[in-house]
Amino acid sequence: MTLPPIQFIRRVRVSGGMTALLLGRFLAVFAAGLFDITLLWLAIDTADNIETVALVLGLRLLPFIIFGLFGGWLGDNLDRRAIIIVAYVVRVAIIAIGMAALFYGASAIAVLGVTGFLLTAIRSITSPTIRAIIPQLCSAPHLHRAVSTFETLDYAATIIAPVVGGLALAAFPPLVILAIIAALFLGAAIISLALPRRPDTRRTRAPLINDYGSLLVFMLRRRAAFVVCMALNTLAIVAVSGAELLMIPMHTDNMFPDDPALLGAILSLMALSGMLGALTTGLMRSWPQQTTLYTAWVVYGLSLASFALLERQATILLAAVALGYSGAIVDTLLMVMMQRAVSGRHRAKLLGLMSIVFNFGDVTSLWMTALVASAFGYPAVFLLAAAITLFIAGSGLWLTRQEVARASP
Repeated sequence: MTLPPIQFIRRVRVSGGMTALLLGRFLAVFAAGLFDITLLWLAIDTADNIETVALVLGLRLLPFIIFGLFGGWLGDNLDRRAIIIVAYVVRVAIIAIGMAALFYGASAIAVLGVTGFLLTAIRSITSPTIRAIIPQLCSAPHLHRAVSTFETLDYAATIIAPVVGGLALAAFPPLVILAIIAALFLGAAIISLALPRRPDTRRTRAPLINDYGSLLVFMLRRRAAFVVCMALNTLAIVAVSGAELLMIPMHTDNMFPDDPALLGAILSLMALSGMLGALTTGLMRSWPQQTTLYTAWVVYGLSLASFALLERQATILLAAVALGYSGAIVDTLLMVMMQRAVSGRHRAKLLGLMSIVFNFGDVTSLWMTALVASAFGYPAVFLLAAAITLFIAGSGLWLTRQEVARASP
């Protein structure tokens, strides 16, 4: 069937806008990954002690908590296309200033630490906007697939960047790598010019506090079930994040000290299976979202427990595949649910708010994990995290069943 010309143009425009968003995002995440590996290498190479390295890398986590609310408000009150383009250009300028400082002899560790903080600040401000614009570029029935593709490309860039960065560091000086990073951000800005313009039909902009107050009132009155779901998922993140980020590397090194390549294999398999999980989620449009979400948490919890109970490398690698696959399903479904929970006027604010909540959960989890590991040992961390996760997932499945029963005639 032939489409009317106007509908055809609109479809092409939406498709082109989504393609521009995905390509620009891929280049930006790839550039950020190259910077991360460069920062890590130079920090280790030039720092006098491990505390300095930790400080430099830790500075890059603060902006997500500091600027998340402002970034969400910005994405709902200004033109999202303009925010994305300007953010990429500002990153080019930040890299250029850092290159100039290095060229004139400034301390590499200081320059890259400040540059990393500024780059992450821009990323934390614009991250809600980049995700909030997705529903503008695709129809509602295709939101699942669009979000899954978005997450899959993030996984792909995260996998490729450290490999390319390691090869580049061996072949080129840091200034050349920084120039490549700047060129990638500039390419992302140019590609993002293809994002469709949208007329500003929004209401008068409200102050940040009033805007978030309206969002919270709406969520508590109209989306109470969603708030409960996000609370349960936040508790699950607090339970498992430290075990995944901290304990898997340490426990693997403790069990197989003569096989350092095993940790690399585990992390690679988790990332690759994460790509597959994100792609699979795109096919789950007709599946019950919350039931699928909590079922994925069950698989995640069992996989995490396996790291404490299994001793053979082959079975541990299988557990890593299940962990990465189920974790990606959780991440992608959470993103889809947040996109659909509110209208466009509140979407970026909700994403910014949840970014703060989830990042705070990660930090809390790392601290609690260290305490449990010091008191009871590494295996206890995995078993406790798995038990809490399974309890939360079971509670979520029960609440979902009750909600469905109440909604049934």
